[in-house]
Amino acid sequence: MERNEFGRPRRFQVHDLIREMTLTISRKERFGYICNQPDVTDIGDVANRISVHNGGQVYQPGSSSQHLRSFLLFDKHVPILWINTASSNFKLLRVLCLRYSLLEDIPNAITGLFNLHYLDFSRTKVRKVPKSVATLKKLQTLHLRFARVKELPSEITMLTNLRHLSVSNDLYGTSISGNICRLKHLQTLREVKANKDLAQNLGYLTQLRSLGITGVLQSYNTDLWACIRKMTVLTKLAVATPGGKEVLSLQNLRSLKNLEKFYLTGKLAEGVLFPASDGFQKLKVLTMRWSGLIQDPLSSLSQMVNLVYLNLYCAYDGESLVFCSGWFPKLKQLYLGKLENLRSIQISDGAITNLTYLELHELWNLKNVPEGLTNLRLLQHLYARKMPGEFVEKLEGNSRGIVQHIANIECM
Repeated sequence: MERNEFGRPRRFQVHDLIREMTLTISRKERFGYICNQPDVTDIGDVANRISVHNGGQVYQPGSSSQHLRSFLLFDKHVPILWINTASSNFKLLRVLCLRYSLLEDIPNAITGLFNLHYLDFSRTKVRKVPKSVATLKKLQTLHLRFARVKELPSEITMLTNLRHLSVSNDLYGTSISGNICRLKHLQTLREVKANKDLAQNLGYLTQLRSLGITGVLQSYNTDLWACIRKMTVLTKLAVATPGGKEVLSLQNLRSLKNLEKFYLTGKLAEGVLFPASDGFQKLKVLTMRWSGLIQDPLSSLSQMVNLVYLNLYCAYDGESLVFCSGWFPKLKQLYLGKLENLRSIQISDGAITNLTYLELHELWNLKNVPEGLTNLRLLQHLYARKMPGEFVEKLEGNSRGIVQHIANIECM
């Protein structure tokens, strides 16, 4: 079993015998069927829930397809014409996943599936969401991540039952217009491009648990953070500026007591860290990029005693980082990248004692192996990526004794 940074199961392996038994019973009871080696032609004859992995083009959506409740397609070789034809037959469909397909346009037939609760176009070539999406009144989940949609129509805000809306996965985000206040049941909103109206009205989405917002201008700071403070159940937050001279002012950020994951991308006002001691006790994952911090942030960040993952990329302009005894007792993964002025890392005995993974990336002025690596007795993986030649020579030579307890060491 593989677990994530919270210790929760990410994926697990089932014994072949148990898997075959499960699939056999599922098909016998017409509950569900996974199509790898096609042995039928009418997909509706098999089960009420179908997942097609290979050979999807041989299936024919017959009259029995009208009874399908769930259809998941992961075979990108299925012709687009087949998808268009099949969609018009799925009258009672609740779940439709066309991830990885070669679709460039959303078929008109799909917006006629009035019973849809879940719709997934992730990793497709879809560029535009039609205005007719407003007819899907029961829709609760819409995924468009890694698709090519740059703007959502205002009609998207008419889907008042929507719980999860995930769009672009880059720093540019996807624009959304219309009255977002209507989406009062939203729990997930990612990654949307900020504008003045959005920054002012996000506070009405009090049920949000996951928010990703990009293109945040300095002029939005006051309204945006005031809205975010109202999201009392928020567990995941990602905020990014468009770069350039835009800065994030975090001094008004307070009381996100349920926040577990925080991703910050952009320069912080005056190079000052947010007040880490106020309301971040549940934070477990923190990523900071291009922050422009002037002072060593570790003393402040160490107050987040439940951190298990810390990523500082181009976030600190100082010359040294010091991990003092007792700091970061639960930290398991540490990533330090492109801290261009960094010359030394010191790790005291009793600091980051549970660290298992350490990655150093493009630290051009770090010539010596971090002091105190011998104190990290649980460290299993050490990766040095694009590090100075002098650092690599010492790691593989004179300092070898310092890291001999680490099972996996890679220099790239």
